[in-house]
Amino acid sequence: MKKKISPRMSAHLNILIALAVALAILVSSYLLKGTGYADTAMFILIAIWFVPFSYLSGMGKQPDCR
Repeated sequence: MKKKISPRMSAHLNILIALAVALAILVSSYLLKGTGYADTAMFILIAIWFVPFSYLSGMGKQPDCR
């Protein structure tokens, strides 16, 4: 049974995760500057970010089933 997340909590979690991923992108681009892996790392981090974003967006919009 899935726990119901309020739309407000889902939005807050999405913002928090987005900020963490943005920080990770900045750090990885700084550390990998001058290598050919900076773009690849950024694309991988964006793909990883998309999973919880999609999940939380769906959880916040689910109707009440009783």
